[in-house]
Amino acid sequence: MVRRIGIILGLSFCVSLFHGLTNGIPDSFTTGVNRATLSDSVDYLLHLSSVNMDRYPEHAFTNASVASQICSKNGWDEKKALACKFMGEAKLELEDYYQAEKYLSDALSYFTEETPKILGDIYYLLAKTEYYLAEYQEANLHYRSAIDLFQKTNNHRKIANAYQNIGLIYHELDDLENATLYYKKSLAINEVIENDTNTAGLYQNLGIIYYNNDDFETALDYYEKSVHIYRELADTQNIATTFSNIGLIQLKQMNYEEAYDNFKRSYELFLQTNFRLGQMWALHNMGSARLWQRKFDQAEEYYNKSLEQARELHIPEGILSNLDALTELNAQLGKFEEAYYYQQDYTHMRDSIKALESKEKIAELETLYQLQAQEEKLNESLTTIKRHKTQRIGLIVILIIITVAAFLIYLAYRKKKNAEVAIYSRKLDLENVLVEKDKELELQKMELQIAEESDKLKSAFLANMSHELRTPMNAIIAFSNFLREPDLPETKKEEYLDHITSAGESLLRLIDDIIDIAKLESKQLKISIGPVNISRMLRELKKLFAKLKIKNDYPANLVLSVDPYHDYIVNTDVLRLKQILSNLIENAFKYTQRGVIEFGVENTTEGLLFFVRDTGIGIAKEKQEKIFDRFSQLESELNRRYGGTGLGLAISRNLTELLGGKIWVESEPGKGSTFFIRIPANDFRMVEIAYDPANAAKLIKGNEYNWKEKTILVAEDEELNFKVLNSCLSKTRAKILRAADGESAVNICKKHKIDLVLMDIQMPIMDGYEATLRIKAINKNIPIIAQTSFAMSNEKEKCLEAGCDDYISKPLDLERLLSIIDRLIHQKSPNA
Repeated sequence: MVRRIGIILGLSFCVSLFHGLTNGIPDSFTTGVNRATLSDSVDYLLHLSSVNMDRYPEHAFTNASVASQICSKNGWDEKKALACKFMGEAKLELEDYYQAEKYLSDALSYFTEETPKILGDIYYLLAKTEYYLAEYQEANLHYRSAIDLFQKTNNHRKIANAYQNIGLIYHELDDLENATLYYKKSLAINEVIENDTNTAGLYQNLGIIYYNNDDFETALDYYEKSVHIYRELADTQNIATTFSNIGLIQLKQMNYEEAYDNFKRSYELFLQTNFRLGQMWALHNMGSARLWQRKFDQAEEYYNKSLEQARELHIPEGILSNLDALTELNAQLGKFEEAYYYQQDYTHMRDSIKALESKEKIAELETLYQLQAQEEKLNESLTTIKRHKTQRIGLIVILIIITVAAFLIYLAYRKKKNAEVAIYSRKLDLENVLVEKDKELELQKMELQIAEESDKLKSAFLANMSHELRTPMNAIIAFSNFLREPDLPETKKEEYLDHITSAGESLLRLIDDIIDIAKLESKQLKISIGPVNISRMLRELKKLFAKLKIKNDYPANLVLSVDPYHDYIVNTDVLRLKQILSNLIENAFKYTQRGVIEFGVENTTEGLLFFVRDTGIGIAKEKQEKIFDRFSQLESELNRRYGGTGLGLAISRNLTELLGGKIWVESEPGKGSTFFIRIPANDFRMVEIAYDPANAAKLIKGNEYNWKEKTILVAEDEELNFKVLNSCLSKTRAKILRAADGESAVNICKKHKIDLVLMDIQMPIMDGYEATLRIKAINKNIPIIAQTSFAMSNEKEKCLEAGCDDYISKPLDLERLLSIIDRLIHQKSPNA
């Protein structure tokens, strides 16, 4: 009876203890569907930990910790080891290096060389942790183990990083020879894999080593290489840092004015990036340069500004450096009282920092001691249990021992938990002061990244726009000046005028692209859907580019592929569809030096499929998606070789998406490219082509006009624009009247019989909208054609709402203008 009661009590206690240790996780999660679901949850927690590692390491640690607990209870050793790896990496990011080392060492004990990628990452992270703990020998060995594993997976980038970090270890140990050796190993790999950012950083590291060895010429050479790369990357902040390093060399060479100039340039660049820490050190260095020049007033001003920023940023090293400098400055000036007070501030600040560091170190050691004591106590309890088990004095004694041991384990577990809570509480007390600063730094980092990206984009855009605008402008100005030569042959005049016209058209296309990308970015561009004869539109494009091929001497042949017996008609925006295809055909001519350019359309079950195929230079697979980004061409040498803004394909993609379609490219370098555009075939119709020779002849003769009995009023304030219109209209034998403003146009319509009005919208005294309304009030049957320089999508609607009968944008297509006038002048009678 006694034995049975002992068994029941022991088992009951163990079951209760098991439920306490599982923290409420249901037993059903250990088998069947729930166990599988729990495994999926662990995978998801590990995924979250990996995703959050860079920006939210505290969340990454929490996710990995929960995953580790679940794995421990279910015996999933591999997933637990992976969780330990993530926990260690998170602690490394949080600068809790002792805990990071513990978790990473736990993870290291599971993985073998059969998993080289994970094992290499763990060695690398562990070495990085040991470097921060000043355990340089262990860090060096683990970096080398990581390199051996990275070589198996051909991870050249991480091999380069490991070599660079070994260089940092030797640099820290003042072994500059070995530091140089490993920096150069890393540099060689980074140059091969074209990692420009790391390459520039290694140039900086090597420059610092040669600077420390007083080899200033070699140091300057590395700094110059570094700044050259940073300029290509538009990395303003690192350019500023390099100028500061160059200034430090010049200080040692006693070139104080040159040093000051470089420090000042560094300060101005840090201002652009709003990097206040860099500004603080630049001001300090400017003060030092002026101090050496014995320009004490300026030196004091710079030191005080730097000190003010160091205090605002809570940078102890900066505060100490400026207090020390101000002490020296006042001592040189003989202001010993001021020098004394600065020295007192310096001493007080230095002692406070040392005291705080000592306090943090003591707290850290105390925490480690308590953890170790708890673990030793638990180990002693387990040893006692094992010793008692060997005595075998009977089942009752064994059950009692098990119960007591379990109870002790439970108490030890609770004490350890309490110790961890106490440790965590103390750590929170130490870290609470820094929490707000961390949030501010994170916000500043995000704002800085956004500003840097914006600055890079702006700089690249402005540089390219400057080139694209200046090229045609130079041509216009130069050839306009050539036309002033008194004895210029007529053939040369025609040639120069052709050049001026071509340059003007280039400028107009550039302006149109800038307006389109601005409207697309601001979501203001609207499309106008209507019936479009797709086949006719493609034939018009063929005629247009056939002329351009001859004019620009393009070498490639142009082929149109359409159904020769039917026209395709769908509802879409003809203007934007034509713009997309024009961009693609123009690009094809630009990059195709020989062969054929073919374009056309096919009717598919998914919609109309347009294509533009060339035999040009082709596009690498990894760059095919990137070419549709804004200014993507700026990132390659193609811009210098072929020209262009890099806006055309970005505009084409946005316009295609507005039409409800999709654009993509298939290409191989050296074998040409095929661009595809698929748009919905809304209300698709296929009409049989009926060719009428009489209509064709009529269109050819359409440019001959005789309006001898007609009077046309030109409302135009610009003299040059009026001369163009007058020259064109005079060939029709019509009577031409002019009004220089809207009010004059209204008065002329009151006094004269006018058959048609060409109305400029932007005029002084009274604009074209108001003038149109008043003229229509006098005689609603007078046809009015609006002419405007605005290219906005709603401009035509505004003109028609004001009462205009038609609309044409500047620069004017004179042949189209004559056709519109001929139609309106015969269909309406002003006296009706």
